[in-house]
Amino acid sequence: MIDKFTLFLKLIKDQKLTVQNALMVLVTAAMLETYQYLAFRCPCSPGLNLPYSLISVVFPAILILVLGFSMTRRTWRLATGCCYRGEQGNRNRQDLSGKGMVHVLCSLSAQALLGPFTWIAVALLDGTYYTCAAVEFYRIGSQIPQRDNATVLAWLASMPCGNLSKATPASVRDLQTAVLRELVAHSQLMGWVLVGIVGIATFAVACCRITRSPVGFMQLEYWKAYIEAEQEAFEEATKEHVQELATSNAQKFFTSGVDPSKGFIEPTSESWDAVTHLYTFSPENFYYSVLHEWAASPGKHGSGAGSICETLTFVDGRLPPRQRMDPSDVEELEVLIDENTGREAGV
Repeated sequence: MIDKFTLFLKLIKDQKLTVQNALMVLVTAAMLETYQYLAFRCPCSPGLNLPYSLISVVFPAILILVLGFSMTRRTWRLATGCCYRGEQGNRNRQDLSGKGMVHVLCSLSAQALLGPFTWIAVALLDGTYYTCAAVEFYRIGSQIPQRDNATVLAWLASMPCGNLSKATPASVRDLQTAVLRELVAHSQLMGWVLVGIVGIATFAVACCRITRSPVGFMQLEYWKAYIEAEQEAFEEATKEHVQELATSNAQKFFTSGVDPSKGFIEPTSESWDAVTHLYTFSPENFYYSVLHEWAASPGKHGSGAGSICETLTFVDGRLPPRQRMDPSDVEELEVLIDENTGREAGV
């Protein structure tokens, strides 16, 4: 039993991307069905059915698309620092040609479009949204010639709600059932056509991409395995290194200037002030935090001119260390204020 479970975990790890895509499809389909059950209510009103149905399908698909891009690590890797312009230019600029940029964007879009495609395809296969949107445009022909166009349009728009009284003739009930059944069939046909076209196109693109591989199949598999192992090793080494750096800086702060013979001594107020002011980024002296700057620059504390607006730097209401007044300056300022106050009183 344990061997089978281990084999199952290994299969999931080997097919991680496929499992992720399958979970994305299942979660999106479940979200659509939940939304339809809890929130979607066709207004059954002429002129309102179409925009309500379109918004209910298109807007969630756009939100899922944005979420798909935001959940991709490569998106943030490309976007980070792409608009930064320092003295040495954009150090984070990706040296990609037009063809390379198109390739990267297509690769990102292919992964991000899975969720919106699933949402739209399941909505079409369900038929409820399309029926609500298209029912008022159904050509009823001459089956009810005694009615004017406005009455027929209102009746058609109300079909998804099924608001028919018991006195409604059986022929009208049968006509409504036939219209709704036909619209559901149209929706499902479009849904399956969309699934087939996207599936064939995806397979064709994957085949064309694999045929242009610069290495063989076994070496390509080795390459993929190495990239995954390298990423895991880098993340583990990063955690260990940042933990060591943070621990070293914190210990240096609490042990700096402490005489072991005098026992435990708390940091001075000046030390606390040095690591309390707001952090500003400086490309000349790159530090990750105020404490990091304090530990790396003994005797020269306080953040230099950074790239954060000064009004944001002083949101705590305090002056930064480099702008604080000496006690003598404060006394002179108080004397000047007292003199001006006395003159105004004399006047």
